[in-house]
Amino acid sequence: VTLPKRVENERATVAAAGSAINLERLDDALALVQELRAGKDGGNTLANLAKSLADADRLKDAETLLPFLQGGNDRDKAIAGIARVKAREGDIAAAKSALETIANSRDRGRVQSALARTPAKKGETDDAKSVALSIQDTEFRIEALLRLASVANDNKGNGDFDALVGEAVKVAAGEDKKDSRDKGYLKIVEALTDARKTDAAKQLVDRIA
Repeated sequence: VTLPKRVENERATVAAAGSAINLERLDDALALVQELRAGKDGGNTLANLAKSLADADRLKDAETLLPFLQGGNDRDKAIAGIARVKAREGDIAAAKSALETIANSRDRGRVQSALARTPAKKGETDDAKSVALSIQDTEFRIEALLRLASVANDNKGNGDFDALVGEAVKVAAGEDKKDSRDKGYLKIVEALTDARKTDAAKQLVDRIA
C-alpha cells in the first residue's frame, strides 16, 4: 500500500528528529520543531526533545516546547523532565508546582524521586523516606529509596542505609511480574555493590531466578 506523500514526510521527520535526539544533536532536532508540530504524530518526539534538553541543562529551550504540547502523556513527560532537573538544581518550589500539573503516575514518580533527595541532604531522613514511599510508580519508588540510601551511605549513616535498602527490597518483592521484580532487584544489587556491600548484593542476586 502506497502511503500519501504527507504521511511519508511526517514519518521521515519524526524518524530524523528521533535519531538526532538519540545522538544528542539537539540543535538538529530543534530545527525540525515546526515540522513536528504540523505532523499528527510529532507530540511524543517533541516531549522526548524537551526532556533531553532539560537533561542537557537547557531548561529555557525545553520550556519553549511546552506550548506545543496540549495535554496528555506527552506533556506530562516533558514537564516531568524539566521539573526533575529543577528539583536537582534546588528549585524545589518550581518542581512541586510542576508536579501538581502532572496526571501520569509514572511521570509524577520521576519528579517525586528527585524531590525526595532534598530533605535527605538536609539530614531529614524520615521526611525523605515518607516522600519516597508515597510514590505510586514502583520503579521510581525503588529509585527514590536507593537515592536516599546513597545519601545515607555518603553521610556514614549505615543504619539508615540498611533500612532504606530494606524498604526497596520490600517494594521489589511485592511486584507481581517477574521481569519487574528482577529489574528492581538488579537496581538494588547495583546500589549495594556501589556501597561495597558485596555480601548483601550476593544474597539478593540469589533471588533472581
